[in-house]
Amino acid sequence: MHKNQTTDPAKLRNADPVFTAPGSQTFCDYWKRLKSETCNLPGKLPSRSQFDPVSIPRLLPDIMLFERLEPGKFLVRLQGTAFRDRELSDRTGRIMEAVPGNDIRNQTIEKMNLILDKPCGLRQIGVELNRNGRKVLTETAAFPLANENGIPSFIVAMVSILETVGYHDGTPLVDELFEIRSQTEIPLD
Repeated sequence: MHKNQTTDPAKLRNADPVFTAPGSQTFCDYWKRLKSETCNLPGKLPSRSQFDPVSIPRLLPDIMLFERLEPGKFLVRLQGTAFRDRELSDRTGRIMEAVPGNDIRNQTIEKMNLILDKPCGLRQIGVELNRNGRKVLTETAAFPLANENGIPSFIVAMVSILETVGYHDGTPLVDELFEIRSQTEIPLD
């Protein structure tokens, strides 16, 4: 443990998450600003209607917006252009849900449910694989948004590329998220 780190749960709850990518931190700060504009009551979340992608134009290409249709089933409402530029599938308008035998997808869906059910934020480090076989290390910052009734129903996420880590050997893949290296919950209150 570093000299300045703490294990005091009260201090950890209020600690800012540490992001590697500057864009991830900017995105986190934007979400926190939305939350403070809503109010700082425990459990109160910013609404989907408050989230205005135009307010963060430099980050917009890396943003995804999901709507939970039912536990374990999400609609991809928005996927920024950077994903297509990185040779990834455009999933806008598609359903994302658990798939038997796909541990990475199922773990992702489980964490997406946690973001809304707890609610909490999430920082994930993973390896993404594009259609040309390039593997990149990514950092994802994800936060919940409420619907018009105040119920956590949306997840807004930003995916930042940290570095290219290699190329795939060509065996068929089930999903573009190839590996999850770490996942850290971010307390919201």
